[in-house]
Amino acid sequence: YKILSMLEMAQSDYDQILFLDTDAYFKSKAALGVFDVLCNFDIAIAQSPVLHGFDERDVPHSFPEYNSGVIAFSVATCSQTKKILTLFQQWLSAYTDRNFKKLTDQGPLRRCLYNSSVRIATLPFVYNYRDGIESSAIFNKRFTTDKKWVLIEHPHDPARFNEK
Repeated sequence: YKILSMLEMAQSDYDQILFLDTDAYFKSKAALGVFDVLCNFDIAIAQSPVLHGFDERDVPHSFPEYNSGVIAFSVATCSQTKKILTLFQQWLSAYTDRNFKKLTDQGPLRRCLYNSSVRIATLPFVYNYRDGIESSAIFNKRFTTDKKWVLIEHPHDPARFNEK
C-alpha cells in the first residue's frame, strides 16, 4: 500500500511531498527542512539502520539501503515527475515480483534507486530516528538520553505514541 500511496501522491498537484509511515511522527517543526534539499535533489531519504536487501548481486555493497518510512520527493518539474513515477513503478514491480529473500520493500527500493537516474539526498539519521536500533544510537551515546535533536521519530512501537 505504501508504494501505491506514493504513486498517487506523485501525481497530485503538490510540487514537494513528504511521505511518513503511520508509525513515524514529527518531533520538531525543523523537520520541514527536509524540503530544502529538494531544490537540488529529486528524493530525500535516510539510510536504514537495519539491512534487508544486501543479498542482491547487481547492486554494489557500497550502495546504501534506505529506510522507506520517511521519504521526501519533488515532482516540481516534468523531468522530476517522470523520474519519480518511473522509480515508484519499478519499485512496485520489483516488490510484487518477490524475488527477494525477505518480504520488506527496502531491498527492492535499494535496487531501484541504484538503477535509477533519481538524484538522492541522504538525510541524517535524525530525520528517521529509530530508538532502540543500535546503529541509530551509535553515532553519539549522549543522543540516547537527550533526544531534543530528533526531528522525525520512527519507533515501530505503538506504545511510544502515548509518551509525553
